[in-house]
Amino acid sequence: MITTSHSSRRRFAWLALTLIATFSVIASSCGSDKVQSAPVQKADGSAIVKKDGPKIVIAQQDFPEQDVLAQIYGQALVAEGYTVEYKKLGGYRDLLMAGFASGEVNFAPEYAASMLEFLNKKKGEATSDITATATKLQTYLDPLKLTALNPAPAIDRNALVVTKTGKAKDLKKMSELTPALSLGGFQDCPTNPFCIAGIKTKYGIDLSANFQALDGDGPLTVTALENDKIDVAILTSTNGAILKNKWIILDDDKGLFGADNIIPVVSNTLVEKYGKDMANFVNQISAKITTAALTDLNNRFQNDKQPAEEVAKEFLRSAGLVK
Repeated sequence: MITTSHSSRRRFAWLALTLIATFSVIASSCGSDKVQSAPVQKADGSAIVKKDGPKIVIAQQDFPEQDVLAQIYGQALVAEGYTVEYKKLGGYRDLLMAGFASGEVNFAPEYAASMLEFLNKKKGEATSDITATATKLQTYLDPLKLTALNPAPAIDRNALVVTKTGKAKDLKKMSELTPALSLGGFQDCPTNPFCIAGIKTKYGIDLSANFQALDGDGPLTVTALENDKIDVAILTSTNGAILKNKWIILDDDKGLFGADNIIPVVSNTLVEKYGKDMANFVNQISAKITTAALTDLNNRFQNDKQPAEEVAKEFLRSAGLVK
């Protein structure tokens, strides 16, 4: 998930985001990542027995949902006795793969179709079938000594979103888009196979002329749509602002977007050391993460300003994964 010439204001916004991302990387490399102490108990109330093995370092790409997902997996793993650390990347999948390669991270909440298309250099192999997509993804992970565990029911794919009062208010499906509409969102949208590039190929509609490069599913894009600075926003389908504002997700009537189910990707080192116990437990966590639940958690984190740690803890307790 994740140009052209910009106005001074957009240029400043892009520069600010770049500086923030750069600072995040520097801070991360300076040891600002925290090891999670156990805030919860095992689901059956028994004592936590510390696992003997490597620390699980959970990577967080630079958009809000990753904070929530990292805490969901991390807190549950801590309650099960694993030592967990969180690693904010300050960027996206390119930094994630570099982190896996260097051993800085060994666990990532990923998105099946998007990760497949990143690794296969946009060959268009991802489909709406999660089983086929996850199977194909694993063929690209094998040479990297990585393993994809079971996908969650939750799907968080790119979505084209409009308001009920803006210029595009009468649109219901993506085939109704026109090049005159302004689109705002992820900086890599012009080349992303699930954004402008894919829309042009699948729908024959080129939205590049009025594209504004903003942020990754974050406040700049949300605010721009709220204030009619853009007609259409590219957000992720579980963004809490969609729920809060009752915005409209345009129907992907030609099937551009693939099976972007949440899928944990882990190093083979973790799998080999901890065996089936860890994999089975992570699969139990994933099985509880539905699209509706994740959208609600994102809304509480992004809009209600509840800490990611707290919304994750409440979710895990309600799902019966911790006490």
